[in-house]
Amino acid sequence: MIIINLSKMVERKKVGFRYKGREIAFDAVEMNGINKALGLMIYDEVLLFRFSKGKRAIHSFFCKPFVAVWLLEGKVVEIRRINSWETSITPVKEFDMLIEIPINSKNIAVLDFLLR
Repeated sequence: MIIINLSKMVERKKVGFRYKGREIAFDAVEMNGINKALGLMIYDEVLLFRFSKGKRAIHSFFCKPFVAVWLLEGKVVEIRRINSWETSITPVKEFDMLIEIPINSKNIAVLDFLLR
């Protein structure tokens, strides 16, 4: 049996943004390489994805529900609750960073603020 410890293949980063006059900050796992394709299918923590500026779709196959925060140059462009099994999720505007926040008890207070 081969066991791969994925936690050693990721880098943790502090990530934050301002929303409705409040600073929101997370310790996030920065997704690179193959991990960009796996995301919340295998991780249950806040994830950070960096991209070149543009619009691209994400999916939520095999994922539990989460909140997506799309940013451009550090400013929020869109926040949306994402359900499981959505096929093509694209924000209205261009972005260069995506934060995926799993809906769980650890994140419930900040998610309540972001979604109201």
